[in-house]
Amino acid sequence: MPGIKKNELTPIKSETMQLDSDDNINSLLEKAKKALAIQNKIEKNLSLLNTKVNDIENITKSTYDLNLISESNSIPIFTRHTVNKELEISSIEITNGKEQKLDSVNQRSCTEFTDPRLIVKQKSKKALRFIRKGIFTRAEIELNEPNLIRRKKRKQVKELFFSNDESIFSKASIPELEYWDIPFVKLKETASEGEFPFEILVSKINNLIEHPVPIEPYYDPDENVSSVIFLTANEKARLRKRNRQEKEMERQDRIRMGIEPPLQPKLKLSNLYNILNEKAIAEPSRVEFEINKLKDERTKLYEDRNASLKLSREDKSKRKANKWKLDPDNPIIHAAIFKIGNLKNKRYIFKIDRNAQDCHLTGCCVVSSVDPCIILVEGSKKSIQFYKNLLLSRIKWDQPNETATNCSLIWEGIRPSKVFLKWKIYYCHSKEDAYRFFLDNNSLDLWNISQN
Repeated sequence: MPGIKKNELTPIKSETMQLDSDDNINSLLEKAKKALAIQNKIEKNLSLLNTKVNDIENITKSTYDLNLISESNSIPIFTRHTVNKELEISSIEITNGKEQKLDSVNQRSCTEFTDPRLIVKQKSKKALRFIRKGIFTRAEIELNEPNLIRRKKRKQVKELFFSNDESIFSKASIPELEYWDIPFVKLKETASEGEFPFEILVSKINNLIEHPVPIEPYYDPDENVSSVIFLTANEKARLRKRNRQEKEMERQDRIRMGIEPPLQPKLKLSNLYNILNEKAIAEPSRVEFEINKLKDERTKLYEDRNASLKLSREDKSKRKANKWKLDPDNPIIHAAIFKIGNLKNKRYIFKIDRNAQDCHLTGCCVVSSVDPCIILVEGSKKSIQFYKNLLLSRIKWDQPNETATNCSLIWEGIRPSKVFLKWKIYYCHSKEDAYRFFLDNNSLDLWNISQN
């Protein structure tokens, strides 16, 4: 271009770019310096080429624009005319609003909304991925490798089965001397052909047989292992009959040995003449009186024996109570929570209170005049099941109509320990009183369950 001096830079006028401030001018100067450094490097490389000056002048008559994109989004343009003339360098800065916006957002997110303790997986870049040769074939080979091994084994078995090689199926060669005979023989120093090469040591042979040392099987005497056997009704009857026969035989043996006196014959009116004979004919009234007396004695003895086996009133109540109480060997505490709409009818309160005491349950019945009533019971599985059936099935909550209500089971489960030591009925006038009652008894978790 005419009118351009050496080492002078003139920017190309661009319609899309206007420099209105000193900052833009400084940035353009820095980019121009970078472009100048690149131009010097290109000149150094061109000087190494063995080209003629005339050819270079002819080539430089036509301009070549070299567009190089730098990392800072600038496009330096190089225009070369002659060797002696200066190189025009200009840069056009491309303003990318989207990238600037992303940089500002990333900078703000890194400072305000980024937690350095969290590890975020970077998103993989979508780029072209070239598949190397043999990847899919290698994967197919690895997938079919077990089948190939199986086929190879089958082929080997077939070849072995149909082969005529007898050495495969032949037994191992028989040794000249077994290992258990070695202590009783001695190798001869000189032996002719066809003669047995060993000499038997008769002195070591006797008529004794060596047995292995017996080892007792392991048995733990403290471990009492008993198998449970369930008998049928017929088997139980036969077992009782056999036990009675054994006892009778033992008693007869004691009578024969004189240890026990024999039993007196059982006199009855039906066998009177068979036992007494003539005495029964001579004094029939006295004999009849004695027979009736013996009969009364036997009846009294039978009744006394039954009375001794009969439980007293205290024992009966104790046995009945043990059915509802917790098992001391396995004290699993079952609990349940019920909610009732209202308990205005005192008949319902009486049934709830009485059955809880009879089933030996612990817990409470919170009766409220405003809010629904809550019943908490704790006890054995049998007592909880009975009480649950009572409240949900047996009691008709819709009768009478003027005090109709309903009952529902809120929660049922197992507790680690009892909350209440006895059964009680608590009357409250508000929800705060009920909350304070559960708080005093350390059972706020049950209160939360009942409210949910």
